[in-house]
Amino acid sequence: MEESLLSKVGQVIEKLTGRLTSTKLGIDSGSLEDLLDATVDAAKELVGIEQFALWLLDNESNKLKIRAHKGLSDYWRSFELDVGESITGKAVKDKEVQIVRDLAQDKRVKYTEVEKEVRAMICIPLIIGDKAIGALSGFKNIPYDFSPGEENILRIIANCSASAILLAKRNEESKDHIVEVVHTLVSAFGEKNAWTAQHQERVMIDVIRVTHKLGLDYVKQSRARNTARLHDIGKFSIEEPVLNRNGCLTEKEWIFMKNHPIRGVKIIERVEGLGYAIPGIRDHHERLDGSGYPAGLKGEQIELIPRLIAVTDSYDAMTFPRPYKPIIMPPKVCTEELCRCSMLPYNKEVLSVFRALEKMKCSSEVSEEVRARILFETEGELLICTSQPEIKGLLGSFQTKDKGHALQYDPEIVKAFVETLKERNLLR
Repeated sequence: MEESLLSKVGQVIEKLTGRLTSTKLGIDSGSLEDLLDATVDAAKELVGIEQFALWLLDNESNKLKIRAHKGLSDYWRSFELDVGESITGKAVKDKEVQIVRDLAQDKRVKYTEVEKEVRAMICIPLIIGDKAIGALSGFKNIPYDFSPGEENILRIIANCSASAILLAKRNEESKDHIVEVVHTLVSAFGEKNAWTAQHQERVMIDVIRVTHKLGLDYVKQSRARNTARLHDIGKFSIEEPVLNRNGCLTEKEWIFMKNHPIRGVKIIERVEGLGYAIPGIRDHHERLDGSGYPAGLKGEQIELIPRLIAVTDSYDAMTFPRPYKPIIMPPKVCTEELCRCSMLPYNKEVLSVFRALEKMKCSSEVSEEVRARILFETEGELLICTSQPEIKGLLGSFQTKDKGHALQYDPEIVKAFVETLKERNLLR
């Protein structure tokens, strides 16, 4: 085998075995379909054959079905064979390579419409242990004698990909199971506390938008989505009177509430396949400057997914009502606060006015009539609210010095999140 071809074969082995190693280590290296496409691409690249099909044995029907192909019409997608049927079925049944110089002369072949596309065929079974899970077939559109070199290269590709394919199939089945577990956990939580379950759903949707904006790969997006949907699962163990308290929590209740990330970890660590969600559940209240909880982590100690959830969770907490919070922050004002807490430019005046109104709304020193008039949902309505004489006259006594910049949130995540809000016209 010439040196350049040996080098190419080595690259293919490295690529396919790399996928296998990643799968064994629990690293999601892409979907099963990606792996099947990579296998036929490698075959086409290394052998002078333009047409390939990769067959897998379907567990339910026990039939061989084409899952990936190159250089063939989509008609082939509808092909199904029993084990032992035709050339491919025989290769799988006998676990032996099958080579046919001219399909038109072979009585084993169902030779109808395929005769327009192919004439010669080589079929390599995909074998794991003593079981064949499918086959890799190469075709020529003229009668053709496949060389021993071509057969050897295709054997190498089939052997390298077979184990990776089997593990990828198991990985996909595991993913389906994990999604089902997530749905079950969220549904159970929703029955106990509707507003927290709704909060998790909104945070999940915002996290999906931000991961798209940041250009994260499919695996990271999927893990971020599932983690966000479960980030407050630890509140499942908090009594309803505390979760639904209409007013401030006691110091003891607040300490208990702040422990919900650890309680969430204790729930999730029992679920096989959700270990990746633990950092996001445990650390989504941590802050880059170390001011968060439960461990006071700083900077790079906080992983990407908890950083993502920290931003979207804080935004939702500020912009949606909760039983114990009498006033919500308009989206535009909320983004100013997120920018302030990520060392980005922000509007000091708007934040100062909002904080003053927030204090007035909760103050017993302000008449009930005035407190009832402190209503707004947008930044514009906030400014109209402050123009009322009764409110404007009290504003100064409740305003405090601007807190200045802080670094609690990841600036790149905040910028991406703000862009998603602008795209939805929420910052008006």
